[in-house]
Amino acid sequence: MLRIRCKTGDHYYFTSKSRHRNSEDGISKDADQIHMLARRTFLERAIRLKTADIHHMERLLNMVTEAQQEQKLLRKLKRFSDAGLDLCKVIFSDEQNDWIDQPYTPNPYKQNNLKYPTAGGIYTRSKSEAILGSSLERLGIPFRYDDMVTIPHSDQGPQPFRDYYFADIKLPNFSLGITIHEHLGAFQIDNYADNALKRLNDYQYFPIQELPSHPLTHNEITWSFEKDLQDSKQLHNLLYRMVMPDIV
Repeated sequence: MLRIRCKTGDHYYFTSKSRHRNSEDGISKDADQIHMLARRTFLERAIRLKTADIHHMERLLNMVTEAQQEQKLLRKLKRFSDAGLDLCKVIFSDEQNDWIDQPYTPNPYKQNNLKYPTAGGIYTRSKSEAILGSSLERLGIPFRYDDMVTIPHSDQGPQPFRDYYFADIKLPNFSLGITIHEHLGAFQIDNYADNALKRLNDYQYFPIQELPSHPLTHNEITWSFEKDLQDSKQLHNLLYRMVMPDIV
């Protein structure tokens, strides 16, 4: 397990300790092992909390609220962050981190419509998309805005309505995959509803592959309406679905 030690002030060093012995080995110069052990520590804690929550709910004796569980996880992540660790390496898999590091080309259509910046400076096409982006930035979740989604098809069987779309938001999730999110907020535009349904149908029906070993699941396709952003509780529930699609 990973041990984080503080010598003086904000100066940290790291050790690993086996469960079968009391001695510790210094690993401060081994960044890969530090991140691997930090990720393992975080995931073990998250699994224990979720498993306990499920058992308690089954027995109707759940004494730990969702908010309390999240605060425990956030405190664990804050400790890793305070020690200078890259949280993406702690939270996400190597495959997801490769996806995060890959460059991408955003939708080139009507670039002059990118008028609404997130807190982190990413320009979006609507205030609602900026709210979603800023919320993910506050959580420390990296995301892609207006990135292409390729729709696969074969020579036989039903064909997609389009070969590709540009998704409002793509983000790595806590289920080792990628979430594709669409914000549906312009129904006053002609044909908007029809085009939105066609897009969601293609997402659901055809096997989209964002990661080599993790085909997109139905839970990893999410969408929102303007009402979902009207208060903090609704926004929290939406973000929860986006980040943890296999749990909700």
